[in-house]
Amino acid sequence: MNLLFPISSGELAYPRIRYNEVPGQVKPSVLVVGDSYYWNIMGSGISERLFSNNEFWFYNQEAHNPKWPVPKNVKDIDLLESVNKQDFIILISTEANLNRFPYGFLDELEKAYTHPNNAVKMTPEEKEKLIREIMTQIRNSPESMVQIKKKAIDKNVTVEEMIRLDAGWIYDNKYGTR
Repeated sequence: MNLLFPISSGELAYPRIRYNEVPGQVKPSVLVVGDSYYWNIMGSGISERLFSNNEFWFYNQEAHNPKWPVPKNVKDIDLLESVNKQDFIILISTEANLNRFPYGFLDELEKAYTHPNNAVKMTPEEKEKLIREIMTQIRNSPESMVQIKKKAIDKNVTVEEMIRLDAGWIYDNKYGTR
């Protein structure tokens, strides 16, 4: 800075970290889902010294692990398999990202546990094909069509829109949205 005189400063608050590593000590495995705040912990090597397996899912989109040569897309990882092999799961966020926290992770985890078929990964085209098949099943069922027509009137939508909405609901509850 362009000052007239130097500013006196005292000792600054930088942490001094020591590791008391004991031979044969078991280090837990961890999955961290969070924002860029965790890069400071991971990038400094702290997490690698504390945990045996150290996965970081950046915004629940991009998965990082010091043992991997390149990051992975979280959607390409089997959620239940990854979660079940961890000793700890840490969800972390800075204040600025609290409106997005926990980045859809808990919703996806709940779906994965409540809908085991969720593990089936589908392309958008496969999903659309299944929804259309469900729509056809609804149209071919007189009982379903009676209910659909009542719902369409109640929701003030067309019958076709209501068929689509119900088919989407059936799909989500059978296959999940992952």
